[in-house]
Amino acid sequence: MAPSRARLYCGAAAGYVCYALYRRWSRGVPLRGATVVISGASAGIGAALAKECAKRGSKVYLLARNQEALDKVVAEIGQENAVALRCDCSDAAQVAKVAEAVGVPTVLVNNAGAGAWRFLNEAPASDVSFCLGAPYVAAALLSREFAPKMIRSGKKASILAVQSPAGLLAVPGAASYVCARWALRGLYESLVQDCYSSSVNSQMAVFGEVSSEYFSTNAGAADRLPKIAKWLVKPILTPEAAAVVAADQIESGRAVVFAPFMLRVVACLNHVCAPAVRALVVATSSVSSADFARGA
Repeated sequence: MAPSRARLYCGAAAGYVCYALYRRWSRGVPLRGATVVISGASAGIGAALAKECAKRGSKVYLLARNQEALDKVVAEIGQENAVALRCDCSDAAQVAKVAEAVGVPTVLVNNAGAGAWRFLNEAPASDVSFCLGAPYVAAALLSREFAPKMIRSGKKASILAVQSPAGLLAVPGAASYVCARWALRGLYESLVQDCYSSSVNSQMAVFGEVSSEYFSTNAGAADRLPKIAKWLVKPILTPEAAAVVAADQIESGRAVVFAPFMLRVVACLNHVCAPAVRALVVATSSVSSADFARGA
C-alpha cells in the first residue's frame, strides 16, 4: 500500500512540475504586431524599452509627465510606431483618459518609479505618499484600467513590473522607497493570482544598478548602496541592456528575471538565509541606526 501511495505522490508532483513548466514557457507574447504601453518612458529603461519594442515590430504608447522628453523619444523611434501621451500615472483621471485613447494593449509595462533614499524622519511627510505614487499607485491604476480588458480579449498578453532589488531586500536609510517597491512586488504577486486562469501573464524584471539618470537626480542615493551590492551585483547595466532583457522576457513568458546574474544569486541566498544576508547588508551600509536617530 505504501509504495502505491508514494508513486501516486511522485506522479502528482511530476505532473505539477510539468504543468508549471508548461505555463512558464508557453505564455510568451510576440512583440511583432503587439500594442505596448510603457509608463516612465521618457528616459532610462522605459525609453530604451520603447525603442527595443518598436524595433521588434510593436506599436508603442509612451507615458510620462515630461512631454518634451517623450517627444524626443518618439522622434527617435518614428511617429508611425510610437505615440507620446503625457500622463501622471498616479492620477486616476489621467490614467482613465489614456486607457480610452489606447484601447486594449497586448503588453503593459509598469516602469514608472520615483523617490529618494532617505530615512523616514529625513524627508517631509509628503515623501511617503510621493514614493508610493510611482511605482505602486501608478502601476495599480494602469493595471486596474487595462488588465480586465486584456483578459476579456482572450489573447496572449503580458503585464510586466520593472522592479528594483529593494523590492526583494530592504536596504538601510531608504524606508519609503523600499516600502513602495515592496508594494509593487505585492501587486505583481496579486496579478499572478488574479490573471492565473486567463491568457494574461504577470511578470517581474528585477534589475541591479542601471546607468540612468536616477542616481544623478537623487543625490546621495548611490552612496547608500550597501558595499556588498557594489561588490557582488556587477556589471552595471545600461538602459539598453536592461531593455533587451525585458523584451526577451516578454517574448519568452518567463515569470521573473534578474539582471545581472549575480542578483539572482543574492536573491536565492536571501531566500535561504535571510538573517545572514540582512546582517551583511547592514554591516556594509554607509548609514546606521545612529544616523536614523538624528535624522541623518
